[in-house]
Amino acid sequence: RGGLLALIAKNTDDKYYGKGQQIAEHTFVYENVLRHFFTEKEIKELLKDFKIISFAEEKHEREGISSYWKIFARKE
Repeated sequence: RGGLLALIAKNTDDKYYGKGQQIAEHTFVYENVLRHFFTEKEIKELLKDFKIISFAEEKHEREGISSYWKIFARKE
């Protein structure tokens, strides 16, 4: 109770989304790396017991678009 969470999570706009073998919804194995890509709805549902302090989408170019959520939250 009262703990803080800082989270960076890949989203479905990321360059690796859809690459490799899909093993679950929004989850792929590519080059022996397991990656899950979060939708905004999914991640907000997972954090429903937290007070969201900041929630932003960040993107940058590095051999394709790297796209992720940056979240800071407090446990209620």
